[in-house]
Amino acid sequence: MKSSRNVNAYDALIYCIVMLVSNLIATASMMLILSVVRGIVSESVLQTLISHPIATSFGVTIIAVCIECLGKGLYFYRKIPDIVTHRDGTTFSLPEILRNACFLILPGEILRLLASMIFSSPGRMFGYRFVDGIFAIAPNFLCDQLYLTPNNRMTSIRKYGYTISDHLHFLGIYLPYLMIVLVAAFLLFYWMWRRNERDYAQEVKIRMDPSQIK
Repeated sequence: MKSSRNVNAYDALIYCIVMLVSNLIATASMMLILSVVRGIVSESVLQTLISHPIATSFGVTIIAVCIECLGKGLYFYRKIPDIVTHRDGTTFSLPEILRNACFLILPGEILRLLASMIFSSPGRMFGYRFVDGIFAIAPNFLCDQLYLTPNNRMTSIRKYGYTISDHLHFLGIYLPYLMIVLVAAFLLFYWMWRRNERDYAQEVKIRMDPSQIK
């Protein structure tokens, strides 16, 4: 019997690339949405949105997270059939599926977190971390709206860099975001894995009993 872990380093690398590209698309989408909203809503509506920065920030961030999850889901859809080792009459247990998910997902997500913390110079356009936030736009945008802008930190950060307090606030926002995207990615992975197993079982059943074909 083959090992229950069928994910290799190359698969994890491709996931990391897909994750970064998905975030790049999410960044472009956020900029487009904000631009469209500013262009089509009335001044009174715009002032209402500005007066509720927390709700507005979370609304825009949810869109970015959904786009990110969509990109990951498309990768899972294409990749899972290649890594599932089908067994005769049995399916993978939950720990086995989670083991594969961890080896596929965690390396890239951890590297992105470390890159966001280590590469801490603010970008020239947004003033965000890690290539101006284009690969981690949701936590950067939330940190901007909930901490940097209300506390007028951006000017000081551009001149003197981040303080320990800035790092801690960013980490305090990034970790809940990371938990959300990890849970979403694991659920997508698990659902697509089980779906692949069901589809395979149905195919086997049809091959064994042609009368099942409708």
